[in-house]
Amino acid sequence: MSIVPKIYYDNFQSSITLPTISTTLYSGQKKILYQAAELDALAASGTENFCIELNFAGTAEVAVGLPILVDVEEDSDENSQ
Repeated sequence: MSIVPKIYYDNFQSSITLPTISTTLYSGQKKILYQAAELDALAASGTENFCIELNFAGTAEVAVGLPILVDVEEDSDENSQ
Protein backbone atom coordinates (compact mmCIF):
# COMPACT_ATOMS: atom_id res chain seq x y z
CA MET A 1 0.00 0.00 0.00
CA SER A 2 1.21 3.49 -0.77
CA ILE A 3 -0.12 7.02 -0.95
CA VAL A 4 1.42 9.62 -3.24
CA PRO A 5 0.54 13.15 -2.09
CA LYS A 6 0.62 15.93 -4.66
CA ILE A 7 0.13 19.65 -4.05
CA TYR A 8 -1.34 21.84 -6.79
CA TYR A 9 -1.06 25.60 -6.40
CA ASP A 10 -1.57 28.86 -8.25
CA ASN A 11 -4.88 27.78 -9.83
CA PHE A 12 -3.48 24.36 -10.84
CA GLN A 13 -0.74 25.95 -12.94
CA SER A 14 2.03 24.41 -10.81
CA SER A 15 2.40 21.24 -8.75
CA ILE A 16 4.86 19.23 -6.69
CA THR A 17 4.78 15.57 -5.74
CA LEU A 18 5.74 14.84 -2.15
CA PRO A 19 7.65 11.72 -1.07
CA THR A 20 5.54 8.55 -1.18
CA ILE A 21 3.93 7.37 2.04
CA SER A 22 4.14 3.57 2.17
CA THR A 23 3.77 0.79 4.72
CA THR A 24 7.46 0.00 4.16
CA LEU A 25 8.76 3.51 4.85
CA TYR A 26 6.30 4.42 7.62
CA SER A 27 5.42 1.06 9.18
CA GLY A 28 3.11 1.46 12.18
CA GLN A 29 3.12 5.27 12.16
CA LYS A 30 -0.15 7.12 12.68
CA LYS A 31 1.09 10.60 11.76
CA ILE A 32 3.21 11.74 8.80
CA LEU A 33 4.79 15.19 8.90
CA TYR A 34 6.49 16.98 6.04
CA GLN A 35 8.92 19.57 7.37
CA ALA A 36 9.49 22.97 5.80
CA ALA A 37 12.99 22.00 4.66
CA GLU A 38 11.57 19.09 2.62
CA LEU A 39 9.11 21.40 0.88
CA ASP A 40 11.76 24.08 0.31
CA ALA A 41 13.93 21.47 -1.43
CA LEU A 42 11.00 20.77 -3.77
CA ALA A 43 10.61 24.51 -4.50
CA ALA A 44 7.04 24.57 -3.19
CA SER A 45 6.20 28.23 -3.42
CA GLY A 46 3.01 29.72 -4.74
CA THR A 47 1.22 33.04 -4.76
CA GLU A 48 -2.42 31.94 -4.96
CA ASN A 49 -4.45 28.98 -3.72
CA PHE A 50 -3.54 25.31 -3.27
CA CYS A 51 -5.13 21.87 -2.95
CA ILE A 52 -3.87 18.44 -1.99
CA GLU A 53 -4.40 15.27 -4.02
CA LEU A 54 -3.85 11.81 -2.52
CA ASN A 55 -3.28 8.94 -4.99
CA PHE A 56 -3.70 5.47 -3.50
CA ALA A 57 -1.95 2.37 -4.87
CA GLY A 58 -1.93 -1.26 -3.79
CA THR A 59 -4.51 -3.80 -2.67
CA ALA A 60 -4.59 -3.12 1.08
CA GLU A 61 -7.30 -0.81 2.36
CA VAL A 62 -6.09 2.35 4.03
CA ALA A 63 -7.80 5.33 5.60
CA VAL A 64 -6.66 8.93 5.87
CA GLY A 65 -7.63 10.57 9.13
CA LEU A 66 -9.20 13.97 9.09
CA PRO A 67 -8.54 16.79 9.63
CA ILE A 68 -5.40 17.24 7.55
CA LEU A 69 -3.54 20.14 9.11
CA VAL A 70 -1.55 22.54 6.94
CA ASP A 71 0.74 25.23 8.32
CA VAL A 72 1.29 27.95 5.71
CA GLU A 73 4.17 30.40 5.93
CA GLU A 74 3.62 33.74 4.25
CA ASP A 75 6.61 35.70 2.96
CA SER A 76 6.32 39.43 2.48
CA ASP A 77 6.73 40.52 -1.10
CA GLU A 78 9.02 43.50 -1.50
CA ASN A 79 7.25 44.49 -4.72
CA SER A 80 3.70 44.58 -3.33
CA GLN A 81 2.28 47.81 -1.99
